[in-house]
Amino acid sequence: MNKKGAAMVLALVISMSALPAAGVLVSIARSDLSSALDDYHSARVRRAAWGGLELVRRDLQEGGCGEVTWPDPDIALEVEISESEGGWQVFVIARSERAVATISTWVEG
Repeated sequence: MNKKGAAMVLALVISMSALPAAGVLVSIARSDLSSALDDYHSARVRRAAWGGLELVRRDLQEGGCGEVTWPDPDIALEVEISESEGGWQVFVIARSERAVATISTWVEG
């Protein structure tokens, strides 16, 4: 075998060993990206639930009925208000396509 043939065989061996490793790295990167995206959406709906709760609390304390409009169309807020003696029990559920967060608090009235 001449030098050109040996170089081609060496290149073939190196590429055949590198391609499976590249496939594994792509798989790991895809998994990490999916996990990071789930974390992002989870944090986003938690912040939306907390923000919605604060808007409801402020509206109730200012004499409103607790209705709020959330500005992000990708997150839906579900608000449940139970009136009782001396205040309200407020539950807020924030939902997106990938995550759900629930938060509740007592609001003095």
